[in-house]
Amino acid sequence: MPSKTRTAPPALPAFLEPPGTADEPDAAIPPDTRLRAKSTIEWLPASSIGTDRRVNTRDIDQGWVHAKSQPGTFDWDLLGTVAVSEREDGSRISIDGQHRLALLDAIGEPDAAVKCEVFQGLTLAQEAALFIGLNASRAVRPVSLFLAKVTMGDPLCTEILQIVRDCSWDITTSQKRGSLNCVKALIRIHSLDLARNAAGGYEPQALRDTLALITKAWGLQDQAGHESIITGLGRLMIRDGRIIRDDVTAGVAGMDRLLNVLVASGPDPSGILSKAQAFKGTRVPPVSLPTAVSQTISVSWNYGKQTRRLAPFVS
Repeated sequence: MPSKTRTAPPALPAFLEPPGTADEPDAAIPPDTRLRAKSTIEWLPASSIGTDRRVNTRDIDQGWVHAKSQPGTFDWDLLGTVAVSEREDGSRISIDGQHRLALLDAIGEPDAAVKCEVFQGLTLAQEAALFIGLNASRAVRPVSLFLAKVTMGDPLCTEILQIVRDCSWDITTSQKRGSLNCVKALIRIHSLDLARNAAGGYEPQALRDTLALITKAWGLQDQAGHESIITGLGRLMIRDGRIIRDDVTAGVAGMDRLLNVLVASGPDPSGILSKAQAFKGTRVPPVSLPTAVSQTISVSWNYGKQTRRLAPFVS
C-alpha cells in the first residue's frame, strides 16, 4: 500500500555534485552571512577561543600546522582576522581560523592576542552557515560540509544521517570502524530515490535497504562502506527494489535472496568488486565501477530464476 504522498523532494545541496557531474565545479555555496549579523573587531587571547565540532566540522590539518610552525616560516603579519562567535553564555568559538589558533599553540604562543571579527547573537544553525560561507573557496572535505549542513538543519542531510544511524553506521570525519565518508554517494542515492518515488506517493527505501543489506552481509568493516558498493547496490534497489521486495522463490523472500547473493560473494565486498572490475575492463565504451557493481549483483540474482529476473544494467 502506498503511504501518504510526500512533499516535493528537497533540492540536492549545492555544495555536493549531483549524479553525472563528478568533474564539474561545485555550485554556489550558501552566502556569507556577515552582512546580516552584528559584529565588532576585537583583539582576543587565542586561548579564549574554543571550537564546537558541530560547527568546526573540519579536522585540524596537523601537517599544515607543523609546516607553518617551523623556524623562519611563521609570520605574525600573515595571521589575518579570525572569525569568532560569542555566545550568550560568554563562550567563544572559532567560525574560521581554527588552524591559525592551533598554529599559535604549536609555536608556544597560546595566549597571544589575535585580531578577531566577533559575531554576537548567532544561532547554532547560523554559525554553521557562516562556517560554510567563509570556507567556500577552500578545499573543505564533502563530509565536513555535510555535517555542517546537518547542524544548519538541512532536511535532506538530516534525513540521510538518521537513516545511516538507524542502520548502525555513522557519518564522521574520522576513519573509525562503522563510519561512512562517501556522503556524495549517499546523497545521490537518496535524492534519486526521492525524485523517482515521491510522485507516486511511496516512501524512499533504497538507501535504508542498501545499508541494511551490507550490514547484515559484511558488518561494519570498512570495505562494506565502499562508495562503489553503496552506489551500485543503491542504484539496483532504486530501479528494482519493488521487484526484489515482492519476490518469493522456493519459499525464500526476495530480500533474503539478495542478502544470500552478497554473502555468497565472500566475507567482504572484494569478491563483488573484483568481478565488477573484470566486467568493467571488457566494456567498450567503458562503464563506471558502480554500474559494473549493479550489473554483477543483478546477474547473480538472475542465476537459476525463471521469473522476476532483473534487466541488465549494461546491454
